[in-house]
Amino acid sequence: MLRRHLSLLLTIILILTAIMVTPVSVNAVSSDTAESAATADVADTGYFIPSETAFASRLAQLQKIYPSYGYSGVYYEDGMAKAWTCYGYTCIMLYEVFGIKYYADGFLNEIDYSMGDICAGDIVRIFGSHSIFITKVTSKGYYFTDANWDNANGVRWNAYYSKSEMAAIFTYKVHVPGNTLVGNGTAKTGLYADAPVLKATKCSAPGITVYWKPVDDAESYRVYYKAGDQTRWKTLGDTEDTYFKFIDNLQYGAEYTFTVRCLDCYGELISGYDKEGITVKYLVSAPQLTSAEADVDMVTLTWEPVSTVKNYRVFAKAASDTKWRIIGTVKGTTFNYTKGQAHTTYQFTVRCLNNNNEVISGCSPKTLTANYVTYATQHDAPVITAITPTNAKNSVKLTWNAVSGANRYYVYVSRFGVNAGWKKIGTTKKNYFVYSDCVNQSAYRFTVRCVDAKGNFTSDYKRSDVFNFYAYPEKIKATKLDDDGNVKVYWNAVKGAAGYALYYKTTGGWTRVNAVISGTSYVFPNCENGTKYTFTVRVLDEKAKLISSFDSTGVSITYKAVPKPTEPSTDAPTDAPTDAPAEVPTDAPTDAPTDAPTDAPTDAPTETPQ
Repeated sequence: MLRRHLSLLLTIILILTAIMVTPVSVNAVSSDTAESAATADVADTGYFIPSETAFASRLAQLQKIYPSYGYSGVYYEDGMAKAWTCYGYTCIMLYEVFGIKYYADGFLNEIDYSMGDICAGDIVRIFGSHSIFITKVTSKGYYFTDANWDNANGVRWNAYYSKSEMAAIFTYKVHVPGNTLVGNGTAKTGLYADAPVLKATKCSAPGITVYWKPVDDAESYRVYYKAGDQTRWKTLGDTEDTYFKFIDNLQYGAEYTFTVRCLDCYGELISGYDKEGITVKYLVSAPQLTSAEADVDMVTLTWEPVSTVKNYRVFAKAASDTKWRIIGTVKGTTFNYTKGQAHTTYQFTVRCLNNNNEVISGCSPKTLTANYVTYATQHDAPVITAITPTNAKNSVKLTWNAVSGANRYYVYVSRFGVNAGWKKIGTTKKNYFVYSDCVNQSAYRFTVRCVDAKGNFTSDYKRSDVFNFYAYPEKIKATKLDDDGNVKVYWNAVKGAAGYALYYKTTGGWTRVNAVISGTSYVFPNCENGTKYTFTVRVLDEKAKLISSFDSTGVSITYKAVPKPTEPSTDAPTDAPTDAPAEVPTDAPTDAPTDAPTDAPTDAPTETPQ
């Protein structure tokens, strides 16, 4: 038992060491043999979706790479430990199947807490604490592989949960966008594809191209070559096409042999190869082009002479051409091309001929290009850089880049829906022009051409962008509204205007009223008595962007308010003192005498005092 545990521990340590040295990667193909089976490096960013067959084949490989108890419990990404045990194992599966680095490629952001449609290739978190990698989806449930399911870093394959079981334990999933795998493919292992059948070779610019027939099951191909008497194959490169160009230091007269093998989407070799290959002799060094100089109505080509060669064939190709065209055969190392089209860029190359005018070389390893210039295109076409409404009625100012060497300029206009062609509207030596016949809510295009002193065109032309002209509001009026500082401003509506912006000034520059006005009037407040105000208006579009100029004169009004009567001071007493009698007495006192005495005393004293 101890021996078994020690053996297991040693296995885990060895695998952990291997992962730390080469973290989650695939092996590069041998550079010197077509016999060695290997896989191509997967791109650090992006991912791919395998076919069902390729997915099944990959799982078969992974079962051998990660057998039971064959996982260290650590996931390394770019040399750094990122995740442990079950979750790290699913991250490895994600990389091995789709080429995805879980952390570097941002798949933390792909976590989905809705169960939805689980696909083969999904990472599923269950019980909130364990991760599994789905390998097959059926109508009844899900097959998966996981690690540490036994709390001992064990790996298992083909484990199963029914759909009801999954629904009860599901926490979240990580799904690769675009993945629709269900895992129903049949695994193919080993060299199961046919070896590519080589078709032909062709010596051309800038080297040898080898061709072969497409092979079923091949996602791409690896091309090998041998030069001269070499006995070992060297890797040229991988391609998804059924041809490959070889351009590396080809030697005149040397023989080159090529062969091809098939790869799956993981870069795994899946076929044998034609051991005889296909051989071609590279005939002669191609001429080296040294210059392609454009002059008026001519491009002059020169190239380096090739030893023992006197005759050459010259080819050209415009951007619109799909094939090279022969433009001349010449003795010597220079050629004048005089049949080009104006303002067209041509690509040129040269090949060697023998005395019978037979091609004996590839094309120039480096092609040269030149823009064909005619008299009418010897100057660059002026480019209109600005179209701006002016403060003059119905006017716009055009500005373009000055062209060196131009004698003067013709200016043209085209109005949509009115004149389909171009109408000349002026001649100028300056690089600007004012056009004064614009019509409100009309679309225009302008262009400018260079001419010489006789009026002959010396440049082509470039159209301006479409310019939609809007007139500024006219007949602006301003009237005093009341004596509280309010002035009402009126103007004529402009057809097509989504709104208006009102500006005013007193002694300085214009100030915009902070409001988007939908109607054709505005009450301007807070006018100061005796102050002169000037108003003008501009047009706005639906986004409240200014799209017209303005009447620089505007309309002026001096605000004069009528003085109001002065009110009594509010601090004068308004009531009599509160301790004064409130009422005047209405009756005399009742205890005052009301009648004079009516009787005098009747008796004198009768007795004298004793």
